[in-house]
Amino acid sequence: SSGINAECPLRPGEVDRLKSVTPSQTSGNSLFAEVDDRRRIMERQIKQLKVKYESLDGNYKIMARNRDSLKRQLFSMSIHNRAQETDRQRIGSLQLRVKNLEVEVRDLNKTIFTLEDEIEGLQRHIDSDDHNAYEGVGPRSDLYKEKKLESENRKLKQELERTRKDRKQF
Repeated sequence: SSGINAECPLRPGEVDRLKSVTPSQTSGNSLFAEVDDRRRIMERQIKQLKVKYESLDGNYKIMARNRDSLKRQLFSMSIHNRAQETDRQRIGSLQLRVKNLEVEVRDLNKTIFTLEDEIEGLQRHIDSDDHNAYEGVGPRSDLYKEKKLESENRKLKQELERTRKDRKQF
């Protein structure tokens, strides 16, 4: 302050008066007043830009969260869709397998009925007293034929049991 007074001979009260002058009292004629006016305008613009920036930054953060949420939902849906497609393929494969097994069961049932009929026929033949109906003479030929029929009967019963076991597996 003493250096300023030495360079610029102002009266002691003038410095205080100049310092206390308000912006409304200064007109645009003074260079300091113009600079001060521009500084205030720039400060207002900076404040407005800061408010706008904070608002946009908040909106951006909200949008980013929404975007991330939508990405997660989309990812979840794509996984779900892939799982459904895999399930559809598996269901189709299983349905085809069931149809094939049904056909196989039908064929096995026919075979079982045929074998049961053959067994019944052989059993009736063995049980009948008419052993002499075969060609051949004497008791040996009847005994041979009877043993042969019994052997065939056992084979057919075994095959029938295997077929029934196979059928139970399905």
